[in-house]
Amino acid sequence: MLQRLVRLLPLVSFLFIFSSCFPETDECLAFDNNVEISFIELLDDEENNLIQNQTYNAQQINLLLDGRSVGSVFTEDPVYKYLVALFEEGIDTVDSPRYELVLNDSQRVFIDMRFSTVITDCDTKLHAIESARVKGEDQFLDVINGYQVVGVTVNESTITKTK
Repeated sequence: MLQRLVRLLPLVSFLFIFSSCFPETDECLAFDNNVEISFIELLDDEENNLIQNQTYNAQQINLLLDGRSVGSVFTEDPVYKYLVALFEEGIDTVDSPRYELVLNDSQRVFIDMRFSTVITDCDTKLHAIESARVKGEDQFLDVINGYQVVGVTVNESTITKTK
């Protein structure tokens, strides 16, 4: 029970952050025509960032949904340069999308995510990540600087080899 509560804490924080948008202020303008972004952090078993320690080359990493690119590493941004950005376009038509995280030419990780829809005071629909699973294992969810972050453990048991 406590584990479920701890797991829901980042989601509750995310909902609180975005529910404070008031229609009469400029805050609502921030949501107009913007693409929602969440992030994925690649972690080893000791929770070290695998892009930062150069286990994986940021230039080779791509995130796919139904064969189209929906994310990549923000290599030019000093704050997010070790995270994979997930551009949440079109997810409201899919209940539990399966993302393909391309690590390099021969390694992939498949991430099953569940989203919920949140309507802000600005009448804007946002998507909150409820859960992320790799090969049936729950992945870590967090909120950093107002953005949801999924910590994905990458190891021999979670990687799918393609060559």
